[in-house]
Amino acid sequence: MKHLLIFVYCTLNVVLSNELMISKESQQFHSYSTKSSLKTKIGYKKCLSSVPSYVYATVKATESSLPHTFNVTVLGVKESYFEVELKRTDVSEGWNMFVTVDWKMYTGDFIVVNNKAIWLPDVFTVTDLNRENATMDCYKREGQLVEVADKRSFTMVYDYVRNKFQFGKQEFVDFWLGSSYNPRTSQVLQSNGEPGYNEGWYPDDFPKQKPGLTGIILRVAAPDLTRNHGMGNLVPDSLHTVIKLCALEIN
Repeated sequence: MKHLLIFVYCTLNVVLSNELMISKESQQFHSYSTKSSLKTKIGYKKCLSSVPSYVYATVKATESSLPHTFNVTVLGVKESYFEVELKRTDVSEGWNMFVTVDWKMYTGDFIVVNNKAIWLPDVFTVTDLNRENATMDCYKREGQLVEVADKRSFTMVYDYVRNKFQFGKQEFVDFWLGSSYNPRTSQVLQSNGEPGYNEGWYPDDFPKQKPGLTGIILRVAAPDLTRNHGMGNLVPDSLHTVIKLCALEIN
């Protein structure tokens, strides 16, 4: 059974800022399905300046005493709505009731890696920051420093920076990672205590096994170069010329 929802139609504008923008919305409507899953469209409740880049949604029974639970898969994001598939998870049956859909819309030029939105707040500028300064800069944007858990996330982050940052005449750029290196054990640890990616070091020079070199930067080569890239471990309190790269948990 299809649902008739009200959509807000707007004139979309080009967003020039590279900041990650997030907005929250919620909607209640009557939902009916004879099967355990249903595809439907959810209309935005306000005029948007651009099409959202990513939507994260959850659904629950409006009446909290009901046992129904659902998984939500976002199938597509359009100018005036997004399409989802609702799948009941408590039992393999249909439903006939009011549901509440809560969603967050993420807008900007970013990638999603391990359920985190990763973005460059500034695609032109390098600045001198130590790791704490870089951490606080992301914190002001409600984010944190990027961490790479494995080769896949390393490659995705590396390629994103390489493709999006405007290098100009620069042959490479660096950015601080949120992970730490232990010179005594030769291990990389993420801020949550789990192991981080421990390959992809800058050739020949890193990692260095000197005490205090616990901070990690990642150097990205300009698109037309194949050298000058990889991770390096530095004193985290030292100022280093870097770009800003932040991550935000999607939930």
